[in-house]
Amino acid sequence: MTDSLPFDVLMEILPWIEYKDLPALASSSKAMSILALDRLYASIPAQCFLGAGTSICNNPTLAQRVLSLEVNRKHNGKNSDIVIPLLSNVLNTTVNLRHLVLHMGGSYCKVLQFSRFQLHTLSCHAFTDHHLITFLRQQTELKELVLAHSLPPIPKGRSHPWKFQQLESFDGPWTWAESILPKTPLLSRLMVTSAPSRPCNLKVLADAPIRQLRIPFPAVVPQGTADQIRQLIPRLDSLAILLDTGFMSLLKTNPIPALEQWLITTLSAVTTIRCLAIYGFRTSDRQTSNTINFIQNVTAEAPRVLEVSIVYGPQMDVDAGATCVWKRVSGHDWDSTETSVEWA
Repeated sequence: MTDSLPFDVLMEILPWIEYKDLPALASSSKAMSILALDRLYASIPAQCFLGAGTSICNNPTLAQRVLSLEVNRKHNGKNSDIVIPLLSNVLNTTVNLRHLVLHMGGSYCKVLQFSRFQLHTLSCHAFTDHHLITFLRQQTELKELVLAHSLPPIPKGRSHPWKFQQLESFDGPWTWAESILPKTPLLSRLMVTSAPSRPCNLKVLADAPIRQLRIPFPAVVPQGTADQIRQLIPRLDSLAILLDTGFMSLLKTNPIPALEQWLITTLSAVTTIRCLAIYGFRTSDRQTSNTINFIQNVTAEAPRVLEVSIVYGPQMDVDAGATCVWKRVSGHDWDSTETSVEWA
């Protein structure tokens, strides 16, 4: 039946066919075999990795079709003794791989040591080791990078020779951010997931054209005057602050007064900011009067801030929690709606 359909019609139909039906479709005709195999092996989801991985290792032609691959704890964690060796073999043969998700826990970055591909996106939850560092030193085409664990310190005066000239987005610990920022002329999105309790060298923020910034409050609270802050993030459009960090929890202090003062200074200095988000507001401060007073105070000298999202905690997961979004109606008047979606 498929042989009687024009090629352009086949191309229109193919994206609507479910992934599980592609193997049967591939056996229906020569034309559909080529099209279905391209789609079947272009993106390997975690739940299909064991079956697809074995085929890829046994067929170099299939390996060349693979552009995207994922393994994760949910679908592959119980079979890690099988998955890790297979993953190593797959990564050695998929020379055209562009998108890689490694969301299994533990230390297994050794699987990257013989790879020959240049990634466009990488999301890695594995522990940082010398295999991961060596691999990233060789990557020159990365545009998006997500890392879960900190970068180990290196001797003072030394630096990693990153070549992230195309990197546009980074999610991960501050230890990575401060190392890669001087080498990322295109980085516009920086989502810092954790920061050490020591003062952070925020001067590196000025090395990239950052427009979206999410950062733990302890990393910014001791930092400079309005002029100094303006020089660090002159192009910023969206700012998110994480309050619920280990540092604040240990001190058992209320960071809101210090945050309020810092935001008054920052929002009046960086006039490009349109959206503000704060994660980890105490549930005891959830009364509307407390929140609106806070918002009015911090935005009094920042008329260009049009939206403020408050995520109530305590929590460490920025993708969860009750979120109240306040939008400026006019002047000092704000209107709110409650939602649970992520601010990004």
